[in-house]
Amino acid sequence: MNSPSVVAAAMAALKMFLLLTPPSDAAISCSDVFKDLRSCVNYLMNGSGKPPAACCSGISAIQAAASTTADKQAACNCIKSASKQINPNPQLAQALPANCGITLPFTVSPNVDCANASLTATSAQWVSPKPRTLSWPIPLATILSPNFTISSPYHQHLSLAVNRYRLQILTEHHHPLVPPPVNLSNSSPPLQALTITVKDLAAPLQHSVDESYALAIPTASSTANLTAETVWGAMRGLETFSQLVWGSKSLLVPVGLDVWDSPLFEHRGIMLDTSRNYYPNSMKKVQESMDIKVYMQGPAGKKFKAVALVAVSNRVHPHASAALQCFDSIRLNSDLTASCIEQSCCLQ
Repeated sequence: MNSPSVVAAAMAALKMFLLLTPPSDAAISCSDVFKDLRSCVNYLMNGSGKPPAACCSGISAIQAAASTTADKQAACNCIKSASKQINPNPQLAQALPANCGITLPFTVSPNVDCANASLTATSAQWVSPKPRTLSWPIPLATILSPNFTISSPYHQHLSLAVNRYRLQILTEHHHPLVPPPVNLSNSSPPLQALTITVKDLAAPLQHSVDESYALAIPTASSTANLTAETVWGAMRGLETFSQLVWGSKSLLVPVGLDVWDSPLFEHRGIMLDTSRNYYPNSMKKVQESMDIKVYMQGPAGKKFKAVALVAVSNRVHPHASAALQCFDSIRLNSDLTASCIEQSCCLQ
């Protein structure tokens, strides 16, 4: 965490930058942008959780003032230069507009391409649930290499998810209901790999776990990057990436795309009550039951967090199971397959 003196120095550097910045032909000036942005400086350097109300009001004022193409590009260049002076936390900066409930045609970053700030970010409508922030200013795509790989640190559940998603991506041949209006990029190489970085591999799956992630698919690189605070956030990012790949013979993937997302609700799940409801197959053959397997695997596609399986109850005849004898209600991680039912009584 940056000390108050570091924040003060950043503010001083930002003010000096504004004094030396020549006036722009646009209606909005860097002085205006700084006045609106200064309430965000401390949050962008040391913040957590939701941004201060004054910060969000400033971002909203910038959005309202930047109405023309020239204004949007001027505001973008001012914020870009200001970001270089204050050196904000990249994830906080990227997520700032979304956390304030505001849509900007550019991100708060020292590396943002302001030439495209006049464009409204294209929405990848086939990604579900809708990410908090998705920036795709120029709808271009490249070919996904047949030898596409996913690299990640080893983790019991994440490594299984990586193998499962790689197979799904290469074999599913997903087709969105609404085909994306994209052109094939002539300058982008085929996407060869997705690299996953996780900050905390030991965080357990619980209500308060951080499931945020950032996904970047550059235009001029053969490697996409997925960064997450925990393995659970990395799994959410894998699901988003898998939905972004589409095609028949040649698989395509968007380029020049940035996603930042975090669940709106800590608890997201469904309950499957086989003790009071009839299912075609008995619990003894749960691995062969297509109905139950759909219920167990489907929630991962919607980034649910838990599936509660009620197999026994006081009001009905209990189901005897040597594998599931320790709990009446089994909470299962939805990123695991139904086969885990026979291997573990309770996965937290």
